Amino acid sequence: MCVGILIPTLPVFIKNGLGSGEAMIGANGVVFSGAAVLFRPLLTWVGNRWGRRTLMVTGSLVAAAAALGLTGVNGAWQILPLRALMGVGEAALFVGAAILVVELSPENRKAEVASYLSVAVFGGLSVGPIIGELVMGDVAESARGLNAGHFNAVFVVTAGAAVLAAIVSLTAPAFVGERPERIRRKSRGFIRVLYCLVRSWLSVWLRGRPLLLLFRHFQNQSDSVVRHNSLRSTASCACFCVCLEPRPPNVLDFTAVW
Repeated sequence: MCVGILIPTLPVFIKNGLGSGEAMIGANGVVFSGAAVLFRPLLTWVGNRWGRRTLMVTGSLVAAAAALGLTGVNGAWQILPLRALMGVGEAALFVGAAILVVELSPENRKAEVASYLSVAVFGGLSVGPIIGELVMGDVAESARGLNAGHFNAVFVVTAGAAVLAAIVSLTAPAFVGERPERIRRKSRGFIRVLYCLVRSWLSVWLRGRPLLLLFRHFQNQSDSVVRHNSLRSTASCACFCVCLEPRPPNVLDFTAVW
C-alpha cells in the first residue's frame, strides 16, 4: 500500500513542493523500478540464508525509513537515493511473500494462492492512491513550496503502512519445513553477486543508449503532456530491458544458499 500512496502524491510533491519538472518525476520512477529489479536476485539469496520472515520484515522497515526520510527532503535530487531504498525494500517484501506463498500452498492449489497474492498487491495499488490524495489534500496548480500540501503527513502515513507490513510479517514463518541446505561452491557468494550487478548495469547502459537519446529529444518538447508521457514510456522501456536480461545457466544460482 505504501507504493500506491506515493503514486499520485510524489509527482505533486516534486513539481509543486520542490519546483522541479517532469524529468525528475520520470527519474524517480526509473530509480525505484531499477533498484527493485536489480536487487531481486540478491534478495532471493538473503531469503534462503536468513529466512523469509527476516527478508520481509527488513524490507518493510527499509521502506519505512526511506519514507520518513522524505520528510527532510528540500531538494529534488535527494529523493533519488530514498526512492532506490524504497525499491529495494518493496522488492524484499514481495520476494519473501512470493516464496512463502509457493511453499505454504498445497500442491494442487498453487496457482489459486498465487492469484490471491496478486490481488493483495493490486489491492494496495488501488486503495493507496485514494489514501494519499485524501491525506495530501487539494493542491492548486499554481501553488509552490513545501507548504502547498500536506506532504509530510503523506510520508508519515506511507511509513506507517510499511511498519504495519513489518508487524504482520513477524507472524510469517522463517522457513517452511527444513532449512535449505547450504551448498558450498568454489567461488564466493560476494563475487557472484557483484558479477550479477555489474552485468545488469552494463546491459542497461548498452541497451539504454537509444532510450537516452529518445529521452533527451522529448525533454526539449514544449508540450508538457507529450513530454510527461514520453518520459514515462522511456522509463518503462528501460525497466523492460532490464527484465529481458538473460540469466546464464550454472553461473548465477541465487536460489541456493552459499
